[in-house]
Amino acid sequence: PGALTRAVRDEFPDSEIIGYDIDNDALKIFKTRFHSDKRIQSMDRNMLLEPLDEKSIPAIISNPPYLLSRRLGRKMTKKLRATENFPVMSGKLNTFSLFIQAALRALTPGGVAAFVVPIGVANLDDHHPLRELLVKECDTIRITWCIDKTYFAEQGAAVDVLLISF
Repeated sequence: PGALTRAVRDEFPDSEIIGYDIDNDALKIFKTRFHSDKRIQSMDRNMLLEPLDEKSIPAIISNPPYLLSRRLGRKMTKKLRATENFPVMSGKLNTFSLFIQAALRALTPGGVAAFVVPIGVANLDDHHPLRELLVKECDTIRITWCIDKTYFAEQGAAVDVLLISF
């Protein structure tokens, strides 16, 4: 926890940075790493059930969890389907798709977002509605395929990833 925050802070030292997570252990580590920097905060928040205000954030960077609805559980999946925050939600829910939709909703006009997501976002039929939404809503979309090595192996996930920014 905090690798993305450190990179943003180093590149944009005058930025105010707010990190959100629902994992209390991750939040403790984050607070320990950045306790002396007053421009960096962390908050316990379920970004899917408690989304940011519409058009409220100028920049978002995220490595969201890669979970399917079966791992979320029926209760959480039912709550997510009951909201109107996710315009392209059908079939199996993939949390990274939901986080991208939440970012689209929260970005200010002219805002930017960047995500580390599984490579399937770019080519699997399940994600076709998300790709259509991005094309409809965004002025610019950049995709960087990261196929030169396996990322996140140390966390037990051998997932090919891509970087998507919009």
